[in-house]
Amino acid sequence: LKSVTAYFMLNNKTGYIKLSKFSRKTFDEFSNSFNELEQSGMQNLLLDLRNNPGGLLDQAISLLDMFVYSNDTLLYTKGRISESNTVIKASYSQFDKDIPIITLINRGSASASEIISGTLQDLDRGLVIGETSFGKGSVQQHYDLNDSTATRITVAKFYTPSGRAIQRGYQEADDA
Repeated sequence: LKSVTAYFMLNNKTGYIKLSKFSRKTFDEFSNSFNELEQSGMQNLLLDLRNNPGGLLDQAISLLDMFVYSNDTLLYTKGRISESNTVIKASYSQFDKDIPIITLINRGSASASEIISGTLQDLDRGLVIGETSFGKGSVQQHYDLNDSTATRITVAKFYTPSGRAIQRGYQEADDA
């Protein structure tokens, strides 16, 4: 299944890309779609992440790195043990894109979608429009068990560059 489910020019300056998930080939699909729209005259991007549940973090980081052209922090994790703490920074490339971006999110936007929209917002690279997102910003560690099963344990939380936790709280009012 494709990650980029639609892309087209909304008008002669604004391109639209709908990402349904972050899977193994998401960055390649996005990059190809973006380049095609750019050749069609795109000067602004509307990135639709509504109902995107997330997926592979490396694909989201590669996409973000396309639009952040300095050594800025893209994301960091913080856990109870120091091995869970990481900082992910952008890397400079002469091919980085510098166009205005608006991301669309809703309650179905989670994980990698929230990382993309939150980071673009924090680094003043884009605006976010829509509803409050799902709030899934936890880092799981995969452990194989002796009986050929596995478990995933939450070891840290994701934070945007400004320090906002992506993981929502679990207060009683949240469920209401």
